[in-house]
Order: sequence, then C-alpha cells, then structure tokens
Amino acid sequence: MDQETEKKAAETAEPAADAGKPENDEKNKKPDAAENSKNAPKKKKKKKYKLQVMDVVTIVFTVVIVGIMAYVLYNQFAGESENPSAPTASGSATAAPTATPQPVLSDIGNIYGNIINDANVVVIDEREYFISADDNGETHIFAALGDDTKDLIQTDASSLNVVTDYITYADQSNVTAYYVFYINGDSKICYVHDGPVGGDGLEEKTNLEEQVFLDGSYQSICVSGEYVYYLDEAGKIGKAEIATGEVTELGTERVYKSFVLYYGVIYALGAEDSFIYSMPSNPADDTESSTASPAATAEAEEESRETLLIDEACRSFVIDSDWIYVLNDSGIVRYLMDGSGKDTLSGLHADAINVYEGAIFYLSEGSLYTASAEKLLLNEPTQISEAYGSSTINLSESSVYLKNESGKLLKSSYDSENSKYEEFTAMS
Repeated sequence: MDQETEKKAAETAEPAADAGKPENDEKNKKPDAAENSKNAPKKKKKKKYKLQVMDVVTIVFTVVIVGIMAYVLYNQFAGESENPSAPTASGSATAAPTATPQPVLSDIGNIYGNIINDANVVVIDEREYFISADDNGETHIFAALGDDTKDLIQTDASSLNVVTDYITYADQSNVTAYYVFYINGDSKICYVHDGPVGGDGLEEKTNLEEQVFLDGSYQSICVSGEYVYYLDEAGKIGKAEIATGEVTELGTERVYKSFVLYYGVIYALGAEDSFIYSMPSNPADDTESSTASPAATAEAEEESRETLLIDEACRSFVIDSDWIYVLNDSGIVRYLMDGSGKDTLSGLHADAINVYEGAIFYLSEGSLYTASAEKLLLNEPTQISEAYGSSTINLSESSVYLKNESGKLLKSSYDSENSKYEEFTAMS
C-alpha cells in the first residue's frame, strides 16, 4: 500500500516537474538575452551644449569685427559717391546740414541756345530771372513771378545762369533757394544767393551781396550740374567745381569765341577759323581704364581731345534736339550732331538765331521771324515784330525776349488762342 502510494506520488510529480522546465529554460536564456542586448547598438542621447565664458567672448568679438568691417566698407563706397554742391569759392555761402541722401546741384543753368545769345533771361520754377536796364540806364538783375518783380542787384551783368540750391535748406519743406551766376562788369564770375523762398511768392530780400566765384577775366559761362563751365578772355575753355572752386582746363589747343555744353559734350566756335569743334566735358573718363597699358594711356593723352566737327566757317551756332543750327555764307544750315547730314534750310543771311524744341527764331533786316524747319524750307516764316535794335534772341518755353537799344529787356509771349505772339513790352 505504501509502495502503491509512493508510485502514484512519483507519477504525479513528473508532469509537475516537466511543467516547470520551460520556466527554468527561460530563466536560463535570460542571461543570453542580456548578453545580446549589450552587443546591440544603442540610441545615443543628445547632450545639450552649454556655452562657456570663452564661447560668449568669441561670439561677441566676431560680431564686433564684422560690424567694423561693414562700417568701413560702407563709408568707403558712400564717400566715393558724395558730391558736395554748395559754392565754396571766395565769398561762398555756408551750407547748412543736409538731408539723407545728400542732395546735389543738378540743374542746367540756361537754355542751350540762350548761352550763345548772351543769356539775358532764365526761367526756373516759373520765376523769370533777367538782366535789364533801369530808367537811368543802369543794369540790374531782376526776378519776376507773375505780376511781381524785385530788384536783386545792380551790376553790369551778362551770361546769366540760375540753378536751384538743393543744399542749404534741404531739411526744410516748402522752402527753396537759388544760386544766380553771371559775369560782372569786371569780367569776374560771380553769384548772388536768392532765398529762401517759401510758398509761391517772391522773397522780400533785395540788394543782394555779390559774391566772386572765380577771379579773373571771362567771356561767358554755362552752368550745368555741379560745375561752372567757362570761356575766358584768352579764348580757353575750362570748368570749376561749384563746391570747391577747383579748376580743370578743357580746351587749350586753340582759342574759341563761343561755346555751349550739351549732354556732356562741349561744342565751341574757333576764333581763328570759325569752325566748330567738340571736346569731352570730363576728359578723365576717356583715359581711366584698368586694362589699358601705360603706353596706350600715354598715347591717348597725347591725342587731341578737341575734334573738328564742322569745317565750314560759321558766324554763329546753337544746339537744339540733337541738331546744330549755324549761320554761314550758305544761309541757315543745320547739321546732325556728328557734323554730317546737313540741311540748308534757307539761303537768307540772318543776323542772329536761336532754336527751342524745333521752333526757329532769327533776326533779319531789322525784324524778328519764327518758323519750323519745314516752313523755312518752303520760305514761309512768320514775322513777329521789329527787332528793336537787338542783336541777340533769348527764349523760354512760351516767350521770346529782345533787348532794345537802351538795354531794356523786352518780352513777347505766345497767345495760343489767337495763334500769334503778343506785342513786346518792357520787363523793368
């Protein structure tokens, strides 16, 4: 009985032992799995980098160096493009603080045709600056706006040029001033400063003080942008920077008797042969080249810059709309800007000529006429009036000006309703 019982107990214990084996096997395998997990690649955790004191110092130092380099580069390039434009020659006006970006003188001082015709009048911002004699025969420079006229200065002036002063009152809105350039009775290049002008009226200040811009002796001037271009009494052509008074000689190979600047090129009438020559207004542009050899540059400098353009003797010339109009023995003739392709518009021998936007004005046999090129070719000019003894013609957009024998400037405006010019009246 006891043996039977022991046998059954042994049989019952075997399944229990078998059932326990997988558990034991799994326990035996766990060290292997742990071993394998050690050999498998692990995911690396990202560490947060902490800035050290030296790192902060390095970053700040780098930013400061980059900022200094940017500032130096900006000043270098900005400095090269600055163009100071207030008169600073003897007796010049002192420029006030300027706006940003720095404004510059950019006007053309007078109509191209007026420069050749003694330049007695300039119209700018509807203001007429003009040279005329008073009732006592004394010459003055006046300014007129609408029905108001004021006397700027008494001086024996000629070659009038006016440009806007963009500098002195650049930081003030609705305020404008003007530099009035001219040649005085002593043949010096002078100017007066008219302004400030607020609103639409004339500034009350009169009897302005004459400032000498260039001492010496000069025949005529042409103001354009930042320069006063001049023809001196010796017949030489040059320019002076308005801001500094620095002088550059331009035409020195021969002598001239009249000139005008037109889109960066100077056109001049030779005093000895009466031919028309051209020359650059900025000769440095022709020789500056980073690729040119020293020998080529020297050769270019030796070449003449004063180019013969028209080899027919001319008494006078004016430029308008890319045409050169001349008075010569053939009559009234016009040439293309390169001196070729001439048209003889009329065979009459005029005493003076001026042209503005295709409208031709000329004096002949004591009378003033106007015509287009087509009308002149057909010999169909329009007579405006008698010439009043004038030897020059000045023009503006809608008016024509003559000087009478007493030196008074006379004006006639175009009446669009009646398609004709009004009667001439004295301006002072």
